[in-house]
Amino acid sequence: DLGANLTLVKNVITHGGAAQVSDFPLFVDNQLVNSGVENSFTVGAHTVSEFSDPDYTQTISGDCDSQGNVTLVANTPKFCIITNEEMPAYITVQKVLNNNGGNSTTSSFAPYTVDSTQVTLGAANQFNSGTHQVAEITAPNYTTTFSGGCDSTGQVILNSGDSKTCTITNTCNSSNPADCDI
Repeated sequence: DLGANLTLVKNVITHGGAAQVSDFPLFVDNQLVNSGVENSFTVGAHTVSEFSDPDYTQTISGDCDSQGNVTLVANTPKFCIITNEEMPAYITVQKVLNNNGGNSTTSSFAPYTVDSTQVTLGAANQFNSGTHQVAEITAPNYTTTFSGGCDSTGQVILNSGDSKTCTITNTCNSSNPADCDI
């Protein structure tokens, strides 16, 4: 006999991704259910679950334990929540400087930015998934190249959970050290 009610709610937290509640089918035992809709089940032990996505971490809460187990009793509605959060992505900017004996240092090309966010060289910085632009101050007499996780223009594309390192290399075009000072 059906005599116990359970509502399963789905939350999706994205950081640039496009996943929606409908991308994660929800189940109580093997029965497909809709998010936010109260359903009747037999009294006793049940398990909530979903089709998971490796780009999202899953947390189960409410009246369910962290494994999705819940015990239903008559006339006591239960409420469980499954939250999926997109895994963070990171960009690390590194610098190589070939100043041919000049006095320029890596700080001569600062600030270093990803989009409009100032970053510290060598530090992993969290960003939403998507396309980003790595940049620095340009200097006369220097050629700038990008490598690693960036394309030749300094653009980097992050997917959920990515950790990419972009290397900016500046090379002075003159053999005269004075021409290499910024």
